[in-house]
Amino acid sequence: MMNKVRSILEDAYQYAESQSNSHFELSESQQKWVETIVEKSESQKAVLALLITSITKKIETSTQDVRCHKTELPNGYSGRGFDTRYITPFIHEKFQRFARKFIYGIGMNYWNLCCKKLILNKGINRQVV
Repeated sequence: MMNKVRSILEDAYQYAESQSNSHFELSESQQKWVETIVEKSESQKAVLALLITSITKKIETSTQDVRCHKTELPNGYSGRGFDTRYITPFIHEKFQRFARKFIYGIGMNYWNLCCKKLILNKGINRQVV
């Protein structure tokens, strides 16, 4: 699983590094969702971290209902464990300057691009299950 999750994150990272902010094939509503997330990311840092974890988990296991991010829930998974095991180490590696702060939610431009990439690449829409 580590290689698959790492590949998802690395693909999004490489895409973000190679693209400009101006050219994305998102619908108007998808673009507004991403813009809202980015605009509020400084004040809603935990939301950004949860979104990154949830999108990555959904791509990794497309049948997972990411709303069930606790093992106590039926068919749930450990969202915190997934974040700790995969997301946080990736951030530490790629964004050393921001790594400690990112745990509390920094890295907006990168995640803006990555969210767009993940939405485009995997056809994610409003339905998350």
